[in-house]
Amino acid sequence: MSISPSLGHRPQNVADLDGDEYVISGEKCMAYQLVDAAPAEDVRGQSAIIIVTRDDIAANRLDAYSVVSHPETLGHKVVNGSHIRSSKLVCPKSNLPAPPGKGADVVEMTFTASAVLVWAIRLGIMRQSSDRALAWAKHKTRRSKEGVIQKQSVADLLIRIKTRCEASRALVGKPPTALAGSSAEQN
Repeated sequence: MSISPSLGHRPQNVADLDGDEYVISGEKCMAYQLVDAAPAEDVRGQSAIIIVTRDDIAANRLDAYSVVSHPETLGHKVVNGSHIRSSKLVCPKSNLPAPPGKGADVVEMTFTASAVLVWAIRLGIMRQSSDRALAWAKHKTRRSKEGVIQKQSVADLLIRIKTRCEASRALVGKPPTALAGSSAEQN
C-alpha cells in the first residue's frame, strides 16, 4: 500500500539496528515525527529519535533517500517538513539521541517546555495591553467631565481583563514547577 498524507494515512519510518548502524525504511512528513524502532503494539515504548544528517544521506545509495513532495501546511514555512521516503537508508548508531522507548518522552518534554514559553509571551502581551488600556482609561475623558475609567462598563471590562491576566499568570507559573517536580508556589 502506498502511504500518502493526502489520503489521511500516517507515514512511518522503521529503523532496524544492524551492528553499529541503523537501517531506516519508510516515509515521514515532519522533522519531529518519531521513528518506530521496531513494529510493535506499544508504539510509544518503541519510539526513538535518530538524527539523519546531509553527510549520512550523501554516504548512502542515491535511491536511499528521496523527497516525495513539499506539502503545504499551516504555520511558518520554516517549520514545514518535506514528505520524504527512505529505502534502506543507513546511518550510524551514534546518531541516536533518544533510544527506543525514550523518543516520545523527549518530544513531549520539548513541546511542553516550548508551550510554557509561548504562554509566558502571551501573558506578557496581555499584561502590557491591560496596563495600556488602564492608563488610557484613566487619562481620557472623551468629552466627559470624568475619566473613561469612571464609566461602569469600562471599569467592568478592565477588571475582567486584569482577572484573566492574573489567572493566566498563575497558570503559567505552574508548568515549570510541575516539570521540576517541585510543589513550590510561584510569585
